[in-house]
Amino acid sequence: MSVIRRLKSPQETLVEDLGPALAIVSVSSEARGLVSGSAAVELDDAIANDRASLTIGGGTDGELYLITALISTIAGDRDTQIELVVLDGSWTMPGGGAPMLSIEAFVDRFGLEEIILLTDAGDGRIDRKMLIGALADAQAQAEAYLADRYTLPLGSAPQLVEMAIADIAHARLYRRELPKNVEDAQKIAMRNLEAIGSGKIKLGIAMAPSTSADPVLIAPGRPVYPDRLKGYVR
Repeated sequence: MSVIRRLKSPQETLVEDLGPALAIVSVSSEARGLVSGSAAVELDDAIANDRASLTIGGGTDGELYLITALISTIAGDRDTQIELVVLDGSWTMPGGGAPMLSIEAFVDRFGLEEIILLTDAGDGRIDRKMLIGALADAQAQAEAYLADRYTLPLGSAPQLVEMAIADIAHARLYRRELPKNVEDAQKIAMRNLEAIGSGKIKLGIAMAPSTSADPVLIAPGRPVYPDRLKGYVR
């Protein structure tokens, strides 16, 4: 049996490749019941070019689902289970700014199992408020270093900035002592942001318009000749 862990938003349609197959014997799903009255996920299986696929839609925000597919192959029947977390991935900064790093990208970077473990409030699911708080704090730190050199918000965050936000947010999710690798990654992220702020590292995107700290003021002067050369004959 193979187990696949996936994250999707309620509005997203996820297509999962289940591998080589002669036929799909059965497909079922079960909600864990973390959200009262949660809706079932929508499942649509298909076989194309001797491979099985499963299209997954819907679901309720905050719910966990176990999807089981029984696949018939040349070697015999095979079970595949998908542990699906449905989570609304949209978020904004406290002041209304756009996020530089999505929840999906953050979870992909560190793994669904670890993010659930770090944010679980006792019900076995991701604490969305806690996760967004860590991402927002990390982005605020990044913006503090970027603001003097680049126009915010950035149209698209460079990979180095995304990495820094991810590593800082990851560290903030730990409630106790940081593991050394997490602490080291956080320190590297902060050093990179400092280097970006000082100009030692350039992001390859348009810089903010520069303004002089000592502007030149031009005021009207007095004429050199008080009579304006009245009566001068050329």
